[in-house]
Amino acid sequence: MKKRTAILTATGALFIATNVFLTLHNDSKVSRTNFLTSWFEAKAETLTETLQTAGVVTPTEEHPIYFNGEEGGFQQFYVQKGDSVTAGTPLYEYKSAQVDADRQRLETEIKQLNREVALIEDQVQQLEYLQTVSAGSSSDSVAVSGDGLVTPVPGLKLETLVEVTIEKEIYDKEREIRNLEKEIEVHEDNLAALERNNELDVRSQVNGTVKEINLDLKNPIMTIISDDPKVQGTFTEKDLANVTEGMEAYITSDLIQDKLAGKLTKIASHSKEDPDVSKESEFSFEIELDPQPASDSETLVASTEEMDEAEEMVADSEGTELEDPWELADEDLADTSRDSQPINDGDDLQPNKGEPNLVHGQHVDITIITDQRVGAVTVADEQIQNGSYLYVLTRTGKVERRFINMGLEVDDRIEIIDGLQVGETVVENAERVAKPNAPFITRLDLLRLNLKLLKDGEPMDWVKAIGVGFSKQ
Repeated sequence: MKKRTAILTATGALFIATNVFLTLHNDSKVSRTNFLTSWFEAKAETLTETLQTAGVVTPTEEHPIYFNGEEGGFQQFYVQKGDSVTAGTPLYEYKSAQVDADRQRLETEIKQLNREVALIEDQVQQLEYLQTVSAGSSSDSVAVSGDGLVTPVPGLKLETLVEVTIEKEIYDKEREIRNLEKEIEVHEDNLAALERNNELDVRSQVNGTVKEINLDLKNPIMTIISDDPKVQGTFTEKDLANVTEGMEAYITSDLIQDKLAGKLTKIASHSKEDPDVSKESEFSFEIELDPQPASDSETLVASTEEMDEAEEMVADSEGTELEDPWELADEDLADTSRDSQPINDGDDLQPNKGEPNLVHGQHVDITIITDQRVGAVTVADEQIQNGSYLYVLTRTGKVERRFINMGLEVDDRIEIIDGLQVGETVVENAERVAKPNAPFITRLDLLRLNLKLLKDGEPMDWVKAIGVGFSKQ
């Protein structure tokens, strides 16, 4: 026991004496060794540069309604300012001064609409026959939700895909027939009124709200704003240099739960007001909103070959090219699972739960993505020395000065375009690098020492190991 204690004491003294000698000696290698305490591994991340601004919700479109006094005498308005209207809502009535011409026009339009209905009904019959053939060749099934999305199941077969595609196309055709029949009904009502007292109704062509009514009948006698919202705002001259049309944007507000995705669709090429040297110019912009919240995304899984073949089979049955069968249906699309629920004609449908919950005039916050790097190799700006290089720890135990090319900078993170790879070790406290391209040492981690090995080992083996360590240093 005394012998082991003496050996350990002698070894400790030798360790201290040698370190003091190497530190004080002018030609010692210690002066050329970097002592480092912290480092990190380069990783890939997404850098997103954004521009923050504010905006206000406005209608996407305004629809002016005109009255031609030569066509007859104005009778009455059916709506008032602030009323909500849908396509087909009567707006005003006038007494026709051209009864024969109006009668002929209405009869011609009714005949044309009836021909369109007959043509679409023939297409539906062809699709139903093709559906019967397809159903007999497969017993698989897929769910079609009320919003028109098809939910695929594992092992989806081509026959099943064709059947679902045909089912959706049949529903679209029947919905189109219902819309045409409504138009026919409106024309027939107008024709009957014309026969009775020469009176005709003018009906809305869009869904929206009556914004203005001119009771003096000056054109436009009425203005309807659409229910679809957009966001407007203004850029400063500084902002204008960083934005372009087509950039992605996100809309947030304390009054809406989800952030809404959109796209910067229009930037004014001239200032909002007359230029003035005493104040900064502002430039208007518009953002078109997506119908779904930014957090919602529906992905339909089906191979491209199966989709193409399904579309060709259905298109051949009609003699016309199909629209994308996986495209989201309109807002009034009801459940297309015809065995479980009858088809709704669209009159009593509830609003789509994914529609933006915005009101005209509401103020919102806007985040515009001006630049983005996905999977970029990044470091903190404090790790870059003199704006051109950083220090990397190599596998040979040296500190290498690595010159780099920098890219996007967001806050304190900088993209490294060239000169650094993911997984390489970068010196964090670069100011502690005494000499580049030289060896480095680190602190002794006592917690990682295995005392059992020290106890079980021979004392002379430890002495030899320490001696080798000093001689290699």
